[in-house]
Amino acid sequence: MTLEENKAIVRKVTEAENNKDFAVIGELISPIYVNQSNQIKGSEGYKQYLTKLFKAFPSWHETIEDMVAEGEKVCVRLTIDTGIHRGEFDLLGIRYRLRASGQRSSLFRFGVLLMARLWRLKESMTNLTC
Repeated sequence: MTLEENKAIVRKVTEAENNKDFAVIGELISPIYVNQSNQIKGSEGYKQYLTKLFKAFPSWHETIEDMVAEGEKVCVRLTIDTGIHRGEFDLLGIRYRLRASGQRSSLFRFGVLLMARLWRLKESMTNLTC
């Protein structure tokens, strides 16, 4: 795959996440996908993770700010807006309604036509408000 094809997959996965389109995510994430940061495995494991994430943060939205590709890897910097937290925030058993925003840098490695591995390089969430 070309560098542009790999970058296009990252864009499509980000767009599918923002639209909560699990069919597209299942097509683009390899069955042998591994998220090194969260130890999520496979496209089904990734979809299960997103289901939990979107239940807690139904308005979760990512915006790609920068993207660089080299060989079989793509590095991306995203801005994240979580929206209002709707799930349990387990701190002393109290439920909070928080909103957070921040940035994340991730490195993706591609296999044959599919996203195969992810490393979260840095994540900083700020602007927590009740």
